[in-house]
Amino acid sequence: MSSLTRRTKSSSTSAEYFSETNSDTSTETLGYFPQTVDQFHSESSVKTKARPMSSMVSIGDGSPVTRKCTSVPSTSRKVSERVVNILSEVVLRILLFVIFIKVERTEPFVRAIQPEEWWLYKNPPTADYVPALWLLPMTFLMPFTVVLITYCVSKDRKDFSTANNVVTLAIALNGLITSLLKITVGRPRPDFYYRCYPNGTSSLDEKCYGDSYEIREGRKSFPSGHSSFAFQAFGFVFFYLSAKLHVFSEKGRGQTWRFCLALLPLFIAALIAISRTCDYHHHWQDVLVGSLIGLGITYLCYRQYYPSILSSHAHKPYSKNQTLASSPSRLRSSVGSELNPNYRQHSQVNEVEENKPLMDEEDDNDNKWI
Repeated sequence: MSSLTRRTKSSSTSAEYFSETNSDTSTETLGYFPQTVDQFHSESSVKTKARPMSSMVSIGDGSPVTRKCTSVPSTSRKVSERVVNILSEVVLRILLFVIFIKVERTEPFVRAIQPEEWWLYKNPPTADYVPALWLLPMTFLMPFTVVLITYCVSKDRKDFSTANNVVTLAIALNGLITSLLKITVGRPRPDFYYRCYPNGTSSLDEKCYGDSYEIREGRKSFPSGHSSFAFQAFGFVFFYLSAKLHVFSEKGRGQTWRFCLALLPLFIAALIAISRTCDYHHHWQDVLVGSLIGLGITYLCYRQYYPSILSSHAHKPYSKNQTLASSPSRLRSSVGSELNPNYRQHSQVNEVEENKPLMDEEDDNDNKWI
């Protein structure tokens, strides 16, 4: 018993000595030293609840200091990123327009025409029913006019800039792709014979003696540029109005005036496209493919910035921060499920809210444009 008593006293003496000798060091390092394990857990839990995103550091006098951890970039960094993004968008569109103009002036492929094929290209020459001088202003002005009117009604600057991005990108891509196909295919127009031989007479081995510009343009039948630009411009108006009026979502279905107003641009584009077969400037295949190209490019560009027209949030553009929405939710779900068994049920609801097509908090009370 005496040996056991001596061992117990020596152990308690060592513990007291260790506590005395290390008290200063622990205070300087951590700022506090919990006396018991329960006290440590209670203090850490209180600090965690009070400061969920902070860390404890010590200063010269040993007092603890809270340093908040934040991942939000500085204002200057946000501004610089925004400027770089705008410049890149502008430069890319300018580059596409420059390439389009360069390709438009390139000589097309000279396709051989067999004698038995000439009947396809002997339609009488006629003037354009829709001149190019009318089409180009409509291609640019019609979408911008609709966007400007919408901005005057909604006062939404984000939507205004986003819609302009869609229009400019669609115009540049549509012009470039259409021109590349024209010079690559080199299909003669229906009135190419009279472009090549204005007098209406020729021999089998005689070369074209018409105007060089008319001959070059006469070999650019496929696809139809009028059709592609018409459906590119008025197709955007169709998607844009359908989204703003909720024509194809639950909020706007069943109202005829919305449906007819949204379809009107497509009807105008179809008339422009069909007119190219009436004035014998394009074959029907050229018109069909050109219309599909213009409408397809507009749809792809539109969906880069806006949700589907079937969505209940179709009237608002995508938020830039939406792409980061899934990562924090997965992190919170994995950590929260370990601490609280009921957390997974709440996290699934949060993920549904975060994965909505829109994503600005101020839009919660604005679910409908009109």
